[in-house]
Amino acid sequence: MTNNCSKLVMEINQGEDRAFGFTIQTTYCDKNTGQLITDEYDLTGKTIIFEIKKAPYYSIPPIISKEITETSDEYEVGNIYNPTGGQFKIQITQEETQFPPMDYYAIIRVKDQTQEFAIAGEGNKSGIFRICKQ
Repeated sequence: MTNNCSKLVMEINQGEDRAFGFTIQTTYCDKNTGQLITDEYDLTGKTIIFEIKKAPYYSIPPIISKEITETSDEYEVGNIYNPTGGQFKIQITQEETQFPPMDYYAIIRVKDQTQEFAIAGEGNKSGIFRICKQ
C-alpha cells in the first residue's frame, strides 16, 4: 500500500501460484509536536477480507474470496505473519488463476469485532488483479 494515491496492481500469470505481501501503516499528526508520524497498523486479532470480482461493486459476487488471519493456512490462503508490524500475505493458488487473462478488481478490507475498513475498496478505489497470459 502506498501513501501517494497510486492504484494497487497485483499481476500474476495464468496458471501460476504466487504470494503477495503487504504492510499496513497508519499516519497521524502528533498533538504535541504537529509532526506527521507513521506507524505500523496492529493486525492482532483482526481478519483480512480479500476478494476478486469481475466488477468493483458490492452487489457483484466475488470469484475469489479469502479470510486471512494469524492462524489461516499460509500456503492455501495466506496469513497475518507479523500482526504488530501490520504485515500479511495473500496466497493465490494455481487453480485461482485459471480465469481468462484480463484485469479483475481486488477488494481488500480489514475487519475486527467493531469495525471494517477498506485498503482497496469497491468502486473507483478498488485495486487491479491482473491475470496475464502464460
